[in-house]
Amino acid sequence: MALDRYIGRVGALAVALGIGSAVAAMPGQASAKPDADGGSGMSETSVSGPARAGSGTDATSRSGKPAQSERSAATKPSGGSDPPDRSPREVAVTEETTSGETADDEAEPVEETRDTVEIVPPTEPVTPASAVETEDEPDSPASSSLLWFLGAAGRRQTDQQAGPDRDAASQTAAQAEAPIAATPVPGDASASPIIGVDGTVYQVTRTSSAGGQFSTVTILDNTGQIVSSGEVRGTVMDAVARPDGTLVVFSRRFISTTVSTVSSDGTVTPIANLLGTPLNPPRVGPDGALYFGAGLPDLLSPVGANVGYRTYRISPRNTVRAFAFDTDVAIADDGTAYLVSRRYGISVLRVIPTAGLGRTTLLPLGTDPSAPVLGPDGTAHVTAGVTWFGSPQTRVYTATGDSIAAHTVAGLPAGAVVGADGVYLATFVEPGSEGPGTSYVSRLTAGGVGTSGLIEGRIAEFQVTAEGTVFAPIDGAGAETPVAVIDRDGTVHTVLLPGTLVVGRRAIRDGGTYNVEDVGYVNYATGGREYVAVLSADGTVARTIELPEGATGGSVFYSPDGAAFEMLEYRDAQGQTTFRQILALASTTYTDKVPGGRFTYVRDTVVFGPDGVGYLLTGSVSTQIGASQDLDVLGFNAAGETVSRAGGLTNPVTTYENNPYRTVLAFGRDGTAYVTLYFTPDDPGVYAVTATGARKVVDLEYVQYRQGFPPTFGLDGTGYVTSAELLSGDADGIALVTVFSPVTDL
Repeated sequence: MALDRYIGRVGALAVALGIGSAVAAMPGQASAKPDADGGSGMSETSVSGPARAGSGTDATSRSGKPAQSERSAATKPSGGSDPPDRSPREVAVTEETTSGETADDEAEPVEETRDTVEIVPPTEPVTPASAVETEDEPDSPASSSLLWFLGAAGRRQTDQQAGPDRDAASQTAAQAEAPIAATPVPGDASASPIIGVDGTVYQVTRTSSAGGQFSTVTILDNTGQIVSSGEVRGTVMDAVARPDGTLVVFSRRFISTTVSTVSSDGTVTPIANLLGTPLNPPRVGPDGALYFGAGLPDLLSPVGANVGYRTYRISPRNTVRAFAFDTDVAIADDGTAYLVSRRYGISVLRVIPTAGLGRTTLLPLGTDPSAPVLGPDGTAHVTAGVTWFGSPQTRVYTATGDSIAAHTVAGLPAGAVVGADGVYLATFVEPGSEGPGTSYVSRLTAGGVGTSGLIEGRIAEFQVTAEGTVFAPIDGAGAETPVAVIDRDGTVHTVLLPGTLVVGRRAIRDGGTYNVEDVGYVNYATGGREYVAVLSADGTVARTIELPEGATGGSVFYSPDGAAFEMLEYRDAQGQTTFRQILALASTTYTDKVPGGRFTYVRDTVVFGPDGVGYLLTGSVSTQIGASQDLDVLGFNAAGETVSRAGGLTNPVTTYENNPYRTVLAFGRDGTAYVTLYFTPDDPGVYAVTATGARKVVDLEYVQYRQGFPPTFGLDGTGYVTSAELLSGDADGIALVTVFSPVTDL
């Protein structure tokens, strides 16, 4: 494609933007950043923690536990039929208020909540000093999706450069295996195929003609052959698979969205027309219900931004309900949905079960309630801090599919952790003229709330074990760090550590939330070195780990099976991070050091795969002209052993899998991690992260101004990766779907 042709398209977009018509052409994005952050008896709920993954020393063991089983497959529809009339039927959208609600069609009674006696703590006040803290969170991405698309396209028009200089440990010499097939599909794409739960392979593309914009869904088999296809009018904005195996396509038509289902034989069924366009990827419940936020163009924005309009729910029977845009949704494993909506200072908690009547409770006026937090049993908990008559309190709303109960605990919310036997909530009473303030930790369960004894000072962050023991270091205590150790009955023991508390928050994806072992880990610094105190449940120091010279640790994080880790950083004299590595705390095992600091294209520092293997992501300045960063990936198992490594991956492809956060790794059915490169003519392809380096498993044809995408994998392990042009608007555009076999000899 000629360069002037491409520039002409960008210029056309800019002209369109000037008159506002390009606003609706792009999905909006929202910016978000995670938050920094003797007594009464607790309720006794006996829940055993998960079994710890094996911690053997076999370096070839990827995780120390069996790989996760395949998801159950639904019956795939068979047969074919002519497409029906695709004109979307009219759908009545219910505008929600704080009075009556419906589960789908029926009214929900407003639930009267049951109050428990509030706990009034003694308080004495003086503001504590801050703990030593390191931050590992990136800045939020820009809110304009138009800028994202143009930025991505602009990055791809960089002049062709030489391929990346990867060392021998980062790439094997073996050539990529020949793909199974490379199938051309009409239209432009923005992702690799979507895999239905029944194994159906859906490739979504968009095309344009004199008749307008269209979205095409092409169904492929595992050899790359086209089985059938269906056409949806409008520009595709997003698509998700439902548990019944169908694909739900969201297509934009000016400022409205047409929602359609596509079956495995290509039959298209429009189900709704909605005002607004999706601002985030739709979520799918286990029952097939859909939840997503929609926005409208901001006519005052010079860059085509959107403003939030509504949050929609489409039921399994395809009825539609609308809520305030500022709505948080939590979905339990049984499909029950818990929604907290806020608008004009009024907040409402709604419970929408999979069957029966829903419930609605008005939350305290003028408060900013939390999003629903799901406990291990599927119970949802919502907190709202209030100050009544000068006394700070937290209203806790515990909701199940058939009830909502309210409780009151002392202090304002200060963080929550999901444990094996409930949700643990920290609250804090601000100091007055004297004293450091006071804290409490409460365990929230379906049966009620149990609160610990009084803790002097403010909890910096806290850890929970599978046995219900809580370890809570106190922030800003000075040269020594007190740690409150709380047993199951709420009794508080205090241990004093000889150093200043060190906190380094990490962004972890798909990890666990509690320690499977009944110990706690607290970092402190003294004498120019850092240490990790290993605390027992009885409040004593079991052992101390001295970190390597120059290393700084931070917050503990957990694998899905509950193994505890820390990420260590090594910094130069200017404070720049030069190396990173992982420390397995139970065995005091260190992984290899990886050069670089944070990989700025993504939010996550560590990503856990479906088999429990963790992947440390680091970024370093690229030596290639026009490139920003090289990615290094280190895989480690539950024992802390390095099981895979890949480096020198220049400007890898990222995707907005969960807007606004981008992801860079794709996982095969066996847990193998893959990265897609499409930056220069010398390196395009899909690479597996293996024990011997980055192994190229399939070549991609490099075409300037096109983009490759992270691969997806069918139920049989077959890989699919798509390359296509973005924003071309060509009626004859082509997306190329390459089908390949997964790596087996890692």
